[in-house]
Amino acid sequence: MRSSLLAASVMGVFCILAWFAAPVASQEPKEKTEVTPMEMAKAFRGEYAAATDDKTRRNRVLKALDEKVLHTGQSIAEVRELFGDDLRTNPRDKDGAVRGIVHFEPPRHPPKPLMSAAVWGWYIELTFDTEDKLVKYALSDVYKAPYK
Repeated sequence: MRSSLLAASVMGVFCILAWFAAPVASQEPKEKTEVTPMEMAKAFRGEYAAATDDKTRRNRVLKALDEKVLHTGQSIAEVRELFGDDLRTNPRDKDGAVRGIVHFEPPRHPPKPLMSAAVWGWYIELTFDTEDKLVKYALSDVYKAPYK
């Protein structure tokens, strides 16, 4: 009787230890997967394209700046890859800089051909140096629409 009681106690202790050990074994630290800059840029493009208003686009751009998806030192081509056709660049200035702008609210086409397009809402101004590298950016919301 003692031997069966001892065997039952040992078996019970073994089962308890096995029960505690099982979750620990399954919760081994997982290898961290590093997100590449290319994957982050692809995610930004998708989020930016899916945004339906200027404030959402602005938030996506702020997130991209925080996560270094958009940063100084990028080429015009890399920035164009992020914003697509929304990036408008001017010809090179006398000092060799290229200035660009991305309006988060698309310009409204004028009712008459000789009128300028109406722009408002959030936008980002970009300045590229003589080597076409981003050296400066600035967010602004100066032109707000009085009505929508």
